[in-house]
Amino acid sequence: WHPDLPLTQQMRAKISLLFYLTRSMEAISLATLLLNTVRIKKATYKELGKLFVQHLDHDIFASLPGVGKLLAPALLVKFGDDRDRFPVPASVQTLAGTCPVTSNSRFVAAISQSRRVLYAVVSGPEP
Repeated sequence: WHPDLPLTQQMRAKISLLFYLTRSMEAISLATLLLNTVRIKKATYKELGKLFVQHLDHDIFASLPGVGKLLAPALLVKFGDDRDRFPVPASVQTLAGTCPVTSNSRFVAAISQSRRVLYAVVSGPEP
């Protein structure tokens, strides 16, 4: 094939077919990768569920309102099973991000909770 020569209709059809086949093979490869990822993820979740049920603190975390099959083990991982880490309830709230934190500067007083500013008072500089 030479770039100066015009393409015949048959050559155009072959190029189109080759392009189509290449894209099809790429799509099949990506779909296969995605399917394998989904299978591995399902197997991992199943194993996580088995291990979570065996843990001594399973009943505590599974009984929390609104937790499901994934959130309960995630909370166990986040908080751990060492009770000495949290001597007072405020330490648990601090880790969870529900303990109010007050911060002051010269111009702004803010109370933030769970990494969001709930209330802020903006005032000018003191005279």
